Amino acid sequence: MRTLIKMLLISLFLCLGSVAMGQYAPDYTGGLKLKLNDDGSKYVRFITWHQMWATFKSNAPTEFRLRRSRFLAFAQINKRFIIVTHFGMNNLTKGQMGTAGTVPSGSGNGQFFMHDAWGEFALVPKLLHVGGGLHYWNGTSRLTNQSTLNFLTLDAPGHNWSNLGTSDQFARHLGFYAKGKIGKLAYRIAVNAAIAN
Repeated sequence: MRTLIKMLLISLFLCLGSVAMGQYAPDYTGGLKLKLNDDGSKYVRFITWHQMWATFKSNAPTEFRLRRSRFLAFAQINKRFIIVTHFGMNNLTKGQMGTAGTVPSGSGNGQFFMHDAWGEFALVPKLLHVGGGLHYWNGTSRLTNQSTLNFLTLDAPGHNWSNLGTSDQFARHLGFYAKGKIGKLAYRIAVNAAIAN
């Protein structure tokens, strides 16, 4: 009983600490930005984030999981053209890790892969942007485009992605899109090459 109470207190302390500090680092301020010209209108910006989980169960050993580990780079070429590259991994557990030179059997979802690789041109800034590549501008609702940067202490409910993994690579497709805002209306249209799993 004392062990259970001790584990509950440690868990509560860790949860409160992660909620208080998990979303904010005052020195980070949106990543690292390298200015490529004097006024900073051309730049390369790097963002990286990692989300670590620990699961405590009374009937199972403690499990540690690298829930997300990501690297994102923006290259603002001029005021109207941007290139985005985003890669990383999800759900790395000890069961998916091996010693140097070995590949564990049934390694599952802990694989390093490309999330996004696209270029975008602002035909009419804010009103109409067009782009193409491996992109995330799709989905049946606005919740299907959630950013994991915005909920580091939580996780998105799976029902937000009603067709995840059926015709895409982790909600991404190869194709072209158009997006923008007209007043309060935010829109996006995509023509993609669906894959068959």
